[in-house]
Amino acid sequence: MKTCKIKRVIASCFSLVLISQLAPSQANVSHPKAPPAAPAATVSVVGGSMYANGVLLKHPENSYEGSCPVNLKFTWTLLSTEPTDVSYSTQRSDDGISATKKINISKANTPVFVSEPWEMGANTPKYKDFKGSITLTTKSPNKADLGIYFTVHCK
Repeated sequence: MKTCKIKRVIASCFSLVLISQLAPSQANVSHPKAPPAAPAATVSVVGGSMYANGVLLKHPENSYEGSCPVNLKFTWTLLSTEPTDVSYSTQRSDDGISATKKINISKANTPVFVSEPWEMGANTPKYKDFKGSITLTTKSPNKADLGIYFTVHCK
């Protein structure tokens, strides 16, 4: 009878050892990990150009000479390290500030163009040799800006 009891104790111990080896310990249980955070996008304003009545002006002079009023159009190139939404505005040297605008950049490292019109000038002494500027400033996802400086000579 003692032998039978000893066999049962040994069998129980053996079973416990076997079960503990097969069952994962709490330390080895893998918990699901949160997905990695999306990389933060960084936007740069990498270029700007100016058009007068639909004609691209030579950079860096950006000088127009001709009849006024003249329809100016300023264009900037935005580049992002990741897809993102960009909010931006422009400020003119005559204190004109545009409303905040938004644009989606759907692909990383792919140029996106934004533009702002400005009708300027009259055949008056004020615009005979007008020097001005317009600056685009991104507000999100980060701040970046680029100014375009120009001269208008109304005849």
